[in-house]
Amino acid sequence: MVSEIVGEQSEEEVDEDYSPGDVYYPSVRLFSEYIDEFNQVTHENNDTSTYRVLCNSVNETFFPKNDFSNRCYKVAKYLDYIKMKTDEHNDNRCICLNYLLNSNDGFNKFPGYDVSKVFKAYEKISLDRKMCTVKLDRIRNEDVEKITRLYLLHNALSKLQKFIEDEDENILSTAEDFAKNYKNSIDYCKSGEIDGYCEALNEIQILCYHHTKSYNCADIAKLIKYQKELKKAVKFTPFGSWVSTKVQKKTYIRNNLYPESQLQIHRDQQLGLENNKYNIKYHTA
Repeated sequence: MVSEIVGEQSEEEVDEDYSPGDVYYPSVRLFSEYIDEFNQVTHENNDTSTYRVLCNSVNETFFPKNDFSNRCYKVAKYLDYIKMKTDEHNDNRCICLNYLLNSNDGFNKFPGYDVSKVFKAYEKISLDRKMCTVKLDRIRNEDVEKITRLYLLHNALSKLQKFIEDEDENILSTAEDFAKNYKNSIDYCKSGEIDGYCEALNEIQILCYHHTKSYNCADIAKLIKYQKELKKAVKFTPFGSWVSTKVQKKTYIRNNLYPESQLQIHRDQQLGLENNKYNIKYHTA
């Protein structure tokens, strides 16, 4: 199975062209689905004869006396799978595949060879299969790390949303996991600059507000715990209406503790949040 591990890139290649991170941020929320898809499609290499000529050529061209065939078979097979799909998501599949090749050491490292040669091999495979021909290239280390953080955060968010919808009693540990991933992701946006990465975090922050009426995603576990305790108090106290009034007052105060989000969300966005519809769909891990 494929795991997401950030690979290393040679310092000697800093002047090479790289795929910009901004291309990936809008699609990260779909990566879990497509990585699962890749694993399912490539789980068994029982049709290697289909790609034998291609993979032998790749070996002879880039890796004499070494065996690159297993990686070649998997990538070629998935490229053919993408080619057969008739939906509108193939660009996202190609983007996800390239992230996978860049982030997983099982694909971006080959003993005795530089990573640039490895990606030349993937380029040859994509050209042969006539799929993702302009999508398979290298991503800078710092961008791979950002994409990975967003990927983990989206997975945590998907799980949290499901727990909220199901009113699962174990939601607090899930919320804590989400908060941890959020804290790990926010560091890049503390400078005040708003780039594609920070805009992607912006969307997640809006969803935090949707569920908790607070932009403070880092404290979402505390807020959910607070809400659960207050609901119990309202349900079981003989002074339910009095408690409800106190809840509203405390919620107002709590919301105003965070008048501006850490990502500097504009005031017009804040004022319009109550009327927005959130149609973003996340894959449930």
